[in-house]
Amino acid sequence: AFSEPVIGAADQRNYALLGNGLGTLSLRKVQQLNERRYELQFTGTPANGSISLRLKNVFDPAGNPLQNDAIEYTADTTPPVFTSLPAPGTVLNAVGEIELAFSEAVNGANTPGNYSLTGEGAQLLRLATVTQLADNKYRLAFSGETRNGRIVLRTQNITDAAGNAVSTGAVDFSADIDPPFVKSMSPAPGTY
Repeated sequence: AFSEPVIGAADQRNYALLGNGLGTLSLRKVQQLNERRYELQFTGTPANGSISLRLKNVFDPAGNPLQNDAIEYTADTTPPVFTSLPAPGTVLNAVGEIELAFSEAVNGANTPGNYSLTGEGAQLLRLATVTQLADNKYRLAFSGETRNGRIVLRTQNITDAAGNAVSTGAVDFSADIDPPFVKSMSPAPGTY
């Protein structure tokens, strides 16, 4: 939207896209909505990086050129990932807490409903609380009983500021709650 009616904004040739974030992005169409508003329609997909939309030959009816002829954007197409503590694949005898560290600040990670537990070892476990420790770090506290078997923690509806969903979606652990015992010994007890 412009501050006043302009001339030249409806001509697609008066726009240029520049920057290392262009990817395959290109301007497909300019549509005038009213004397001050124009809709730009794009095709393609941006890459990570900066995008500059530059305008030229746009004037008001008195001939004054456009004051700000460039609009800057930053494209983010990289989904966040996370690491967990304990690390995936760890064999656990109980699940009290799991810490998740995301590669960047995320939205939705503080919502308990965005996590689920599956597997034989998680049948009686429930997520009790999610505590945010930093912009990108969360502690999940669990209640209930750990059983023997696989435990899978899955995430959903967690995104970065650009709307990219977490790509690490799940982490696997194993639970072993059976303590070891002495099966046999030599010499046998009571012998010398």
